[in-house]
Amino acid sequence: MGFFGTLKVMKDIVKGGIETYQADEKLDALLKTVETEHGGALTAEEQTLLGKYKALRAEYDERADAMDTDAKNDFSTRVTDSKLAFLESLQENPRIPEELRGRLKFAVNAYKDAENLALDSLEETLADAAETDEERASVRKATREAKRK
Repeated sequence: MGFFGTLKVMKDIVKGGIETYQADEKLDALLKTVETEHGGALTAEEQTLLGKYKALRAEYDERADAMDTDAKNDFSTRVTDSKLAFLESLQENPRIPEELRGRLKFAVNAYKDAENLALDSLEETLADAAETDEERASVRKATREAKRK
């Protein structure tokens, strides 16, 4: 990967970070809306998922300052996975207004797309630099496995 490839990937990492932050803010706002306006519409499974998310979030907030960077990143990913699992589960609940379910689906997908932006850029740049089809396939496989689904 040459200088311009590296520069493109670095730019997309920053852009993806900003977009991920903005998308996460929207997810938090939607979560709050669901809790305050539609909490009674949650199924037992959704309530369990929400409880798991809140417990993980509280634990992360309590322990994050004492964690090293890798542990903090791993724990943060677990918290995000939990939040996404809860919000995705709501998309199938007919007791949640259809318009809100649509906004939830859009916001979850936007978050995943933003988080995957840097990996998409890296995949494109490395695949272009690969010399063989085998190398390109290896790059695509590695990035596909790392992406948020």
